[in-house]
Order: sequence, then C-alpha cells, then structure tokens
Amino acid sequence: MSTLPKQYLRVAAALGGAALLLSSCMFPEDVQKDERSTVTSTTTAESSTPDQGVSADLPQAILDAVADVEADTGSRVSLAISSGVEQEPKFAGNLAPRQEAWSTIKVPLSIAALRQDPSLEPTMVLAITQSDNDAAMQMWDALGGGEQAAAAVEEVLAEAGVEVDVPAEKTRAQFSPFGQALFSTGQQASFAAALPTLDGAAPVLEAMGEVVAGQDYGLGTFEGARFKGGWGPDTSGAYLVRQFGLVGDTAIAIATKPADGTYESGQVVLTKIAQAIEPHLDSLDAPAGAAASSSTDPSSNNEKSETPTRQSGQEQPEPQPVQSPTPGQGQQRGPEGFSTIPAV
Repeated sequence: MSTLPKQYLRVAAALGGAALLLSSCMFPEDVQKDERSTVTSTTTAESSTPDQGVSADLPQAILDAVADVEADTGSRVSLAISSGVEQEPKFAGNLAPRQEAWSTIKVPLSIAALRQDPSLEPTMVLAITQSDNDAAMQMWDALGGGEQAAAAVEEVLAEAGVEVDVPAEKTRAQFSPFGQALFSTGQQASFAAALPTLDGAAPVLEAMGEVVAGQDYGLGTFEGARFKGGWGPDTSGAYLVRQFGLVGDTAIAIATKPADGTYESGQVVLTKIAQAIEPHLDSLDAPAGAAASSSTDPSSNNEKSETPTRQSGQEQPEPQPVQSPTPGQGQQRGPEGFSTIPAV
C-alpha cells in the first residue's frame, strides 16, 4: 500500500474526510475489459517516478514507444536495455525499476545448482522452460537451503557485477524465499548481458530459448530470444509481470504493473512493449559483449548477428493474453504462475 500524497489528503479533508482509496483496493477477477484490449485504466497513488530515471541515451523512438504503450494501456512499465557487458543499462518507462524477482531469479539459482551438481540439469530445464516451482525448490534445497543457498545465488549474480540480496527464509508465507528478492530491471539487463560469460550458464541459456507455449509472450515474440519471465501479486493483489533475457546480443529487461492488476493484462502489455521497440533495436550501439556470446554459444558464428524477430517488417496482430499451461496432474496453480509450491 502506498502513502497518499499530501494534496490528496487535503482534498479528502475538504470533502469532510472522504477517503481516497486508490492504490489499496483489491483487483477483482471479473474486472470488465475494454473490447479492443484486455487492459483497463485504473488510477493509482503509487509513485510513477523510476528509481534510476529515464536515460536520454536511449533512442528517442524507444522512449516514445514505451510512453505510448503506457498511455494507451494505462499501465506503468520499466524497460532496461544493455548492449553488452561493458555497457551501463539505459532506461525508459514510469515504473520504479526495483521490484520482486518472482520466477526470474530461477536463472541464477539454476546456474548455482548446476555448478554444484550437474546431474540437476533435467530439474533445471523444468524450472526454466515451465517455471516449475518444485524443480526450483529442489535446486534450492540441493544448495543447502537457507543462508547457504542464498549465498550461492548471490555469488552467481555478483560474478555478473550485480548485487542482489536473496532472502534466506520466506518473507511471504505462500511464496518461495528467493522469488521475493528485489531485482531491478537495470540489474537484470546487466546480468543478461553477462550471462554468456558466466561459468556453467550455457545449458541454462539453452533452456531459456525453449520456454513453453503460454509463457512466450513479450520477449518470447522475438524469434531466437533466450528469456525468463516471472509474475506475482503484491499485498493488495495487483500483479507485477516481468521478463529479462537476450534478443540476439541485446540484453533487455521489462516489467509492468498493468492498470487492472491482472496477470493476463500484464502479458498483453509486455507484448505491446516488445512490438513497439522491435523496429528501433537496430539503432542501439553495437554490443561490446558479442565476442563473448559467440564463443559460448556453439550455434553462433563470428559475424555480427542480426536481431531476431518474429515476422520482422510485417504488421503485427493485436496482442492477446496467453494463459499459462495447465499444470500437470497433482499440481496446484499458484498466483505466481509457479505451479507447485504450496502455501505453508
């Protein structure tokens, strides 16, 4: 819940103490959707100023594209882009970049687990491609759980120059401890740029290119993208939906809090952002980390790769929400989209 600005409190007093409950309300499942989009407009009192600001170094066309999606959908977005391991991330959007990691933390968790026990690779594949929670918890436990596992994940992140505090114990009873780590879009872009250089990351990167249908919205609309998504509700029930990964050699992290607070609308917003920025990605600086990426990925060659896109140059259809795959037998759908961690 956000603290209401002083000007709202003055209005409330003038109206005889009428409460302005803007950001603390729950978002009902039966919110009516606009027929042209699954996103509806909802006013919130939460700050819309990014922690790290908008970088003027991004092409103006990308800044404008993100602003247009925010205006059209009523959502708030944080976009961070890094063109290589030596490049500082550049930002666009009006959502504070520092948000809960949710399933995206499974990438460094997977690398840490495989370093300790390569036989966990099939478990890693489930955690990355299907966002399976039991698989993630199995890797967490294999690292020793608690402080030991948290330190192992933090070590992987630190190797990429990213400092993230990974909780050792649950901070919200129904969710995993590691999923509540605060992981900014800028940090995720930096981490993605460094992924090809990290020891043991190759099988994880390969799995990030095989995300299942139903989770392939947003960055998943780029052919050849290697990415991981995550989503979950805040304490009021409103969803954050996010992804990070590599599109060619360009590291991209995006997150949104959709206007109606639903996961489905978040999917649509991320797809709209991907489609809006796609024509402008070739205007970014040449990636400094391209050589490292080529040496790690056996399918790459020494030539600079073009940014892979789906139906590049053609008009894209209006994005529609993609429901998550139906969980397997005996699994229970959790609000984060991790299908199996029980609320305890």
